[in-house]
Amino acid sequence: MNTNIKKQVILLMIISIFTTLNCQAKGNNPKDSKDLHILFSNHYNLKDIENPSEEIQLIAIEQNTNWHLHNIRYIKNPSEKVQLAAIKKDGNNIKYIQNPSEKVQFAVIRRDKHNIKYIQNPSEKVQLAVIRRDKHNIKYIQNPSEKVQLTVIDSDGNNIKYIQNPSEKVQLITVNESPYSIKYIENPSEKVQLIAIRGYAASLGNIKNPSEKVQLIAIQKYGSSLRNIKNPSKKVQLIAVKKDGGNIAYIKNPSEMLQLIAVKKDGTNINLIKNPTEKVQLIAVKKDARNIKFIKNPTEKVFRATMGY
Repeated sequence: MNTNIKKQVILLMIISIFTTLNCQAKGNNPKDSKDLHILFSNHYNLKDIENPSEEIQLIAIEQNTNWHLHNIRYIKNPSEKVQLAAIKKDGNNIKYIQNPSEKVQFAVIRRDKHNIKYIQNPSEKVQLAVIRRDKHNIKYIQNPSEKVQLTVIDSDGNNIKYIQNPSEKVQLITVNESPYSIKYIENPSEKVQLIAIRGYAASLGNIKNPSEKVQLIAIQKYGSSLRNIKNPSKKVQLIAVKKDGGNIAYIKNPSEMLQLIAVKKDGTNINLIKNPTEKVQLIAVKKDARNIKFIKNPTEKVFRATMGY
């Protein structure tokens, strides 16, 4: 047997004998003595012990070996004392504790702030303590309170990218300060979208599915905003082309009506239309015969129109 293993076995035997004698001296339940023998034979594994006493739980947690470092997972409703002992042994043990007390939560984050990700519903005090060290730590917090969210964006609106499901109030404050930050918000409300584009129309390009109302306001402010809209509605297309005929370039398969509006505004806009209809081609060359150079496959009728026929 390896010398180190021999030493470890002897140590475990001594601890077991000492603890058994201690239990007997205190007049403890004989079950504790029996449980101690089970612990010793299983390298301090609590798995096979039913309803162990707090003392047995503490022995198992404090004396356990690398084989069973996470004995806390076998304890139902461990006391705060047991929880703290488990955290002291290994901060990762928090993932096995349901509803840890605030005292236990603080013990966890003192060891490693990142372990807050294993705490379901950490108290607001604990959340604030973690983000005061580093605002980016909010990404490790499940469902941070609104107060915590506001504290994080107060120094830098871009920190909203680390918040899962920020409240509408947080979203509004963020985009009001920095419209471009809307790119970090998934599914922003229409109200938030409107604040963003009124502050900076180009923010439209950072919104996945802007409402028609939002699209129209952006177009009315800057016609070229159409380039930032993937699937503009017919109404949006019409207003955009009326505002600037050159916007026809950002519309896939524009209707003949839109093509006509664009070309009537400026004949050279025919250059921006892939397959203009004959009617559109005629309007373009009647405005200026030289526009025929922008038409790939002009019809014979269009050719004749350029020659004065």
